[in-house]
Amino acid sequence: MTFLENLAHPTLAGEEENVNPWILKEPMPVAGAYFKAGVLNDKIYVVNSNFTYEYDLQSWSTRKPMPTNRGDFATAAYQNKIYCVGGRTNSVPLGTNEVYDPASDSWESRAAMPTPRHGMDANGVNGKIYVIGGLIPWSDFPNVNLDIYTTFKLTNVNEVYDPATDTWATKSPIPNAASYYASAVVNNKIYIISENVTREGKGPYGLTQIYDPETDTWTYGAAPPYSVEMASAATVDGVKPQRIYVVGGRQEGFEVDYNQAYNPENDSWSLGSPLPTARFGLVVAVAKGRIYAIGGLSGFLYNAVWANKNEQYDPLKDEALPSNLNPEQEESFPTVPLVAISAVSIAAVAVAGLLVTRGRRRKGAQQK
Repeated sequence: MTFLENLAHPTLAGEEENVNPWILKEPMPVAGAYFKAGVLNDKIYVVNSNFTYEYDLQSWSTRKPMPTNRGDFATAAYQNKIYCVGGRTNSVPLGTNEVYDPASDSWESRAAMPTPRHGMDANGVNGKIYVIGGLIPWSDFPNVNLDIYTTFKLTNVNEVYDPATDTWATKSPIPNAASYYASAVVNNKIYIISENVTREGKGPYGLTQIYDPETDTWTYGAAPPYSVEMASAATVDGVKPQRIYVVGGRQEGFEVDYNQAYNPENDSWSLGSPLPTARFGLVVAVAKGRIYAIGGLSGFLYNAVWANKNEQYDPLKDEALPSNLNPEQEESFPTVPLVAISAVSIAAVAVAGLLVTRGRRRKGAQQK
């Protein structure tokens, strides 16, 4: 381990003899999924519609809940505060922007996001917060009872929030609209890893889209080995090569244990040691050089089970990952051809309940 890696990767109590890259940690007080997390001062804050928990890497404590009851929102940590943006209450999309201050255990409202939506991530780059894609209501069927049947369509909107001025601006839209994707930031670029269904209905294929806020432009990266939705992603600063780890997720309605690692330096993918508990709708967060995979769901439709699992991953102990930065030696997978979509087929959600409304949203029509 290099000196730089040691600085970013301090030893935690009780881990000296452990050689497994994944270990079980203190579970979250309640089981759940589709919540979000932010990390401040080596503490993880997990936020849902009716709770906020603080995890100091040893134990959990309860903090003040978010004022607005909503789910499927996005979070970003900036200057010792956590911003919670968008989401939905039942079938109503929100642009709500509320910020949490752990120092005072208090919330305050900020300028609302211009495009109310849910099912997206937020990523901070150079003091600004970018909220990309997600889902908006689809009103092509006005006679449908939205309390029972809920339909949404993808949006390609890209909006950026400036906390210093409390203002929003619109940026270049994402080429292939996505929701319930995994995302992370490396070298001030935002990486969005999602499923992609072609206009012919073939696939789904995995898709890596890269946004550069400095130039307001998009490019494509190599497609992931496995196409998943409702996964979560994180990157660990100071560990070389710096990879984006896409953990868990769902394929064809069933949970998976994949740990897919993307190396932006040579645009290649590797498979790391799998997640011990396969699940989707989980959240991952990075503290002291480790990735924590928290909560989620396993099972299909009404047989799905909520989890309070908290499993910690140490990428430096993962012998399944190649360490050579040479592109000719780095383990990689063939890329799947990237097909641009001008329109995506309708997703009809015909079963009531929480899981069904989160069903195969990737088939919603793409907003142009």
